[in-house]
Amino acid sequence: MLPSSRSLRAALLVFTLLLLIPACVVSSSTTTPTSSATSIPNPASPTAIPLTPTPKPDKGGTLVAALPAEPDTLNFTLSDQPSTIDALSVLDSRMIRVRPDGQLDPQLLTDVPTMQNDGISADGLTWVLHFRPNVKWSDEEALDGRDFRFTWKTITNPSYPAQSRAGWQDISSIALSADYLTATITLARPSGTLLETVLAGGGGSTAGFLLPAHLFTEIPVAEIARSSYGDTGHVGSGPFKIAKWSEGDQIVAERNDNFFGPQARLDRIVLRFQSDTRTVMTNLSTGELDLGVDLSETSVVDLRQIQNINAEITPKAGAIEMISLNLDDPSNLSQPHPVLSDLAVRQALIYGFNRQHIVDEFLLGQSSVAITPLDYTQWSDDSLKPYPFDPNKARQILDDDGWIAQSDGVRAKDTVRLSFRLTVVQGDDPQAVLGQRIAKEFVTDMATIGVQVQEAAVPVTQITADAQSGGILANRSFDAIDLENDQRSGMLEFDARFNSAGIPSANNSNGLNISGYRSAAVDSALDSLNSTPDPTAQMSLLATAQRAVYQDLPVIPIYNHFEVDASRSYVNGLKGGPISGLWWNTEEWWINHDQAAP
Repeated sequence: MLPSSRSLRAALLVFTLLLLIPACVVSSSTTTPTSSATSIPNPASPTAIPLTPTPKPDKGGTLVAALPAEPDTLNFTLSDQPSTIDALSVLDSRMIRVRPDGQLDPQLLTDVPTMQNDGISADGLTWVLHFRPNVKWSDEEALDGRDFRFTWKTITNPSYPAQSRAGWQDISSIALSADYLTATITLARPSGTLLETVLAGGGGSTAGFLLPAHLFTEIPVAEIARSSYGDTGHVGSGPFKIAKWSEGDQIVAERNDNFFGPQARLDRIVLRFQSDTRTVMTNLSTGELDLGVDLSETSVVDLRQIQNINAEITPKAGAIEMISLNLDDPSNLSQPHPVLSDLAVRQALIYGFNRQHIVDEFLLGQSSVAITPLDYTQWSDDSLKPYPFDPNKARQILDDDGWIAQSDGVRAKDTVRLSFRLTVVQGDDPQAVLGQRIAKEFVTDMATIGVQVQEAAVPVTQITADAQSGGILANRSFDAIDLENDQRSGMLEFDARFNSAGIPSANNSNGLNISGYRSAAVDSALDSLNSTPDPTAQMSLLATAQRAVYQDLPVIPIYNHFEVDASRSYVNGLKGGPISGLWWNTEEWWINHDQAAP
């Protein structure tokens, strides 16, 4: 998801929700939208308020933040859990981090390798990393290229249970300079994803983190995953270090005096595990919590009732709610779907679905109608616009394609009725309920153009089970399915979702191309993308693939997911971004003690 800093087209659109209620302190910081996001309507236009002098940052104090879940480990190589990544962003620095405006910010490195600065060779096979001198781990041991080489050897070791080896397995060798501050990487083949998978990370990504080699000199590789490094023995490189982990309750992180950057303004951050959004909002209102992160999207309504709260809404790059359409017949996947394989039908579905109503009615206008699964990434194609709501055009498309309305209002062509089933997640949590409400709107809108849609709510366990257990995704036993995709994603996920190599099969039961989408042009572009390190060439290839997916409609994009973070008005320094997320700069967070005083 991350090209070099010179390739970034500009700052991505970031916007702040202004809660226009009495006695509510409103966050008004925004970044300037640029060309990479101009194709996406601004979901909220913040109301202008008078600027007040910025107070000088106070130092000291404790900030108590709620995490939606307890981290499953503090070893980044073993997890992609969002709460784990949030906690690690407090305790560890990255080789390169992403700022809210999308720019790449070298932390443990002195620069971002590019072809222009000779950090990447012309053939793409050699990358050179320059590590920042005099950087120490929290236990005062040196951090340098040895840690990078050790991390590579560990992750790629067959006996090590790495959560992912993506990017790392492309490395053939790493040579270190005498002072260990320069690492020269040799790749087996040119890589278009090394930056995204290994070197640079933002919210939702573990890229850029390193293992401390000195901790494991006497430990067999297979034992590293079971070591105390994953919990209270964690040694990090970030602005804070772990002080205590009370299982089932909280993690206490204290200022790391060995941090190479500016010292953290806070004395400590307490990460309290609270999964229920309503509980978090109650604790924010009483002052038991200072910060609640990644609250449910429907919490916007309830946040209006809490006084003295700053609430910030930030789009999540590449995270869109969408309906995936099965282009193959679920009863015989070797045959085309009798209804949804017809492009004219898919065009009618998107023209006939009032997605703006979903945004306005269910999300209070705080999101935007989605265009493609690359929305709010640096690869978003400016030329693409959301399909408009036009039921008359939808009816005309179906008329022209031979779908004739029958006496019951449902269209048919020959003996095939224009009818299919929409599967949604069963449950009463806020996001599941939202998905069910969206499904009902879709059913209603489709009926007005002569399409019969039958909603079927099923347990998520039935959807995600393996093929042998009858899993709906693994067996592609659905017509259409609305799955919540609320995590940030980018180039890799786009490839997995639309490259025909990603279609689930007996040999690839976890494939993400559940639509069965096949396009020679898209396959060619995405296959080339994976071995193209040049950002300009990457943009061209992704534009080709993105436009094809936009036109072929294997999915119906609905809306762009967003992150809801809420803090007490005395908390300062929070600056979220579509790719960076909120946790990229915890050393800059601070509490205004005058405002926090009772």
